[in-house]
Amino acid sequence: MIPTGLVRYYIVSTHGTTLSLVDTIKKEAREIAGIILYLGFWLPILATMKCLILLDYGINEFKNAYITAFISALLLAKVIVIGQNLKITNRMRHKPLFWSCLYKAAFFTVITTIGHRIEEHFTHPKVDPNQVFPLAGTVCHAIALFGIFFALFAYRDLDEQLGAGTLKKIFFKPREAANS
Repeated sequence: MIPTGLVRYYIVSTHGTTLSLVDTIKKEAREIAGIILYLGFWLPILATMKCLILLDYGINEFKNAYITAFISALLLAKVIVIGQNLKITNRMRHKPLFWSCLYKAAFFTVITTIGHRIEEHFTHPKVDPNQVFPLAGTVCHAIALFGIFFALFAYRDLDEQLGAGTLKKIFFKPREAANS
């Protein structure tokens, strides 16, 4: 049960709207869930590609790759929701949408790549996948992540520009319902 004092607590969002604490939690939970689903689809695909390459060299990483991908999706979702409100990620907010999305995608790709390298160091101390493909693996992984993040931020920023939920209606509702 939520204490009544918390219900009266209001949070002013970055867009100037005022939301109660409960509404803010619900909004963030929906955002995080959407990002988890999106990343939970794409990160295991990247893990599969990496595992298939390593399998050619006799290294079987399938056992942990999917668990790591889903945990990464969970952690990255919260990092993205928190990170998109930081000044550093909103530097290009006044620029055209393309440049803003490009900047955010590059920023989160760098953060994710660094985190991924640290995670690999601790979870695979015996076998370094980069012994197999030193720079190529890291670069290919970063390029794929960049594309994933660019699509994510393009969708989110475009939806924000058109009005929250408008892009969702355009993509997922029949055309007659989307126009009304």
